[in-house]
Amino acid sequence: MTRRWTHVLFDMDGTLIESADAVMGRIARTLLEFGVAVPDRPELQLLLGPPTHDILGKYLPASSVPEASGFYRGLAEADGMNGYELFDGIRHLIVDLHAAGIPLATATTKLRVEAARVVNHFDIGQYFTAIQGADPDRGVHTKGNVVAAALSDLDVESGARPVMVGDRIFDIHGAARCGVPTIMCGWGYAAPEEFDAAYLRVDTVAQLRAELLR
Repeated sequence: MTRRWTHVLFDMDGTLIESADAVMGRIARTLLEFGVAVPDRPELQLLLGPPTHDILGKYLPASSVPEASGFYRGLAEADGMNGYELFDGIRHLIVDLHAAGIPLATATTKLRVEAARVVNHFDIGQYFTAIQGADPDRGVHTKGNVVAAALSDLDVESGARPVMVGDRIFDIHGAARCGVPTIMCGWGYAAPEEFDAAYLRVDTVAQLRAELLR
């Protein structure tokens, strides 16, 4: 059977996991630590998605961003999986995609080591061919970098039809740099206008399943 999509790349926050309160809480604590007033919740939610150093760079001088990013990472390590939950239906979707023989990868700007912890915590790591995320030691910072690394790990060849599944405009732009279309999840953290550039919008996991298993 020939399926529409040969490989699936997944964003993490707002796509696989509900993590908004945990991530926004760490951003707020980091900004306070560095003497910056915390934005209101709607503004904080729109910060979800880009790399941490880009988020902090909106509010801090460039000279403070490396230290603040380290502070944020320390909070993330201390928090562990507190405040993270898989969205309903995601685990079954991942299991079924794997059973259908579709290679899967994460493509998140979370640190790669944190992405690995997340999928293993929720007992879905074994279904992914590749776990990709930000990795400063390898010069992988942007969404485009991460998507390219995931495609390489998946050995995507010419003629294949990979697709990105995400929830923010950053997913669309990062995937597009690698020639990959993006399915946007309506249960994530995007502003309404961000869906305009998506290949497709889905509002339920059932709709996403139907598209990926076509």
